[in-house]
Amino acid sequence: MQHNVSTCRQRRTPLIIQKNLRKLGYGWEPQDLPLGVYSIRRAMRSYVRRWINEWDLMRLYPGVEVATEEQELHASYAEDGALEQPPEGSEGQSYWNTVRDSDAGPLS
Repeated sequence: MQHNVSTCRQRRTPLIIQKNLRKLGYGWEPQDLPLGVYSIRRAMRSYVRRWINEWDLMRLYPGVEVATEEQELHASYAEDGALEQPPEGSEGQSYWNTVRDSDAGPLS
């Protein structure tokens, strides 16, 4: 049981620190927020980012209900051939050719 209490305190401490920083910085009392679903693989940064986003929305839009939806992002580093094709109507012009042709700087 002690481990669960300790883990909860460790997770709540950054929330309290961020809440106090918001209070000092904006002169505004942030609401208590739930800690959210705890995961050992989730970085503390993602919790802090969610708290800050929610508090900013509450501060800027008082009275509006804030509901943050989170999804796990699965990045792929595979090449996408469609991104290598020039846009329609570009007639083979690339961005770099356009920049080079229009540059009147010392390297032209």
